[in-house]
Amino acid sequence: MRAPNGLIPASPGPFAWALGLLAAVVVLVVVVAAGAYAISFRRFQNLRIRFESEVQRQITNAQSLRTQAANARLEADRRVAQTKGAADAKVAEAEGSRRAAFQQSKAYRANPTQRDIDKIRAFCGADGCDPRVMGGSLDGIIADLSK
Repeated sequence: MRAPNGLIPASPGPFAWALGLLAAVVVLVVVVAAGAYAISFRRFQNLRIRFESEVQRQITNAQSLRTQAANARLEADRRVAQTKGAADAKVAEAEGSRRAAFQQSKAYRANPTQRDIDKIRAFCGADGCDPRVMGGSLDGIIADLSK
């Protein structure tokens, strides 16, 4: 059928049809969700059920024991994590010390005079001492430094 101007009227097309279907589905989901909420709210209201005193005491004791067990598990997990952290720190410290010793030995191979100076400092301390106490002299070190 042609329009009065001779053109074919535009049909809504598949996009308009899909958009209408989507709107219908959204409305249906909202209605169902609202109904389910109303049903579940009525079904699970707090009825304030009270137990006999002995039964209530046993329930309270059971809940207390459950809480104590959970706290014990948490404390055990904390101790395991703390111990693991301490062990990892010791391993990292040992690896760092090993790397530092390796770098120091590499530096001493490159500069034997510094090795001798550090040896004297380690033996004498910061105040210094008489090199004859060590059974030697500083002649070799001083000769190396004067070059």
